[in-house]
Amino acid sequence: MTFPANGNSLRGLDALDAAKTEVEKHCPGVVSCADLLAYAARDMIVLSGNPKYDVPAGRRDSFNTPGGLASALPKGNDTVAFLQQAFADRGLTLQDMVVLEGSHSIGQTRCQNTIAEVGSMDKMPDTAKFVDKQFLQMEKQKYCPESKEVLFGELRVPLFPDNPNNSDWGNAFYNHIMKGRGSLPFDVSLAVEQTTKGMVQRYASDSAQWQKMFNEAMVKLGKVNVLTGDQGEIRRNCKWINAVSTA
Repeated sequence: MTFPANGNSLRGLDALDAAKTEVEKHCPGVVSCADLLAYAARDMIVLSGNPKYDVPAGRRDSFNTPGGLASALPKGNDTVAFLQQAFADRGLTLQDMVVLEGSHSIGQTRCQNTIAEVGSMDKMPDTAKFVDKQFLQMEKQKYCPESKEVLFGELRVPLFPDNPNNSDWGNAFYNHIMKGRGSLPFDVSLAVEQTTKGMVQRYASDSAQWQKMFNEAMVKLGKVNVLTGDQGEIRRNCKWINAVSTA
């Protein structure tokens, strides 16, 4: 992946391919890659410690995968106002956005997306002041050292360095960004902006409410711009449209 938001950080697509291969052996042309991806996301979250939720099925796969869709993924230094509009354009609320950000208690990103990148908080001066300076120094020294500047764009850092082994799924993410401890400038800004800081405080103190709202937001997210009925196709191979995979 070469797009700014997820380049050199997205992993696990081989597992999706393996699942698709097995499904096609037993139910050829029935289960789409889009549905499998939604199931995989849910199961990964459940394995991380979140309560299970039902995933609606019936999605179909696109005939193409425009690069513009991937390049439109949120970036670490986008402002709250910018992403609020981006989520709204897809039928998601500000609350959905804040709730879904809690998933950043696990995962990784590239150093160039983080607070360690020079100029990453130029658009958010209040966030720059709020960031925990000791945390910032730790992130620079441990994960994004200047001595490796040539490779800086390829180095990866946990989204939640206080949970580097991805073993602590939950609302601890909100408690930490309230202290200015978060890898992405945008994450920290949620605890600063007046429109979102109240929600951050609420989810930091109520894990059960956050988990409930997170499940509901994931179901909504899984319905964004889906193809159903006779739209699209059921791919035989998730990497290619059927016309290519059989050529």
